[in-house]
Amino acid sequence: MVMLIWILGFIGLAWALGYFRASRWVWTAAGAAFLVGVSLRGGLPPGWRATLWTAYVAAAAVVLIPQLRRGIINRDAQQPLRAE
Repeated sequence: MVMLIWILGFIGLAWALGYFRASRWVWTAAGAAFLVGVSLRGGLPPGWRATLWTAYVAAAAVVLIPQLRRGIINRDAQQPLRAE
């Protein structure tokens, strides 16, 4: 039941940030604040917390660092558009 509340909270947070067209930095800060709350009060085992934080840091790095974003996201998205 507690996990359902956390999931609904995450969906509500994502909806609010999307509705107000928040910047990448605001999304990252809100996601980190949410993960802090889950880590402190969510009741997850340490292995799950470490996995969530590792995935979050990797995703945030790709979203926030322009060189990584261009190298990983844009390259793969433009691959089908290139003429052979």
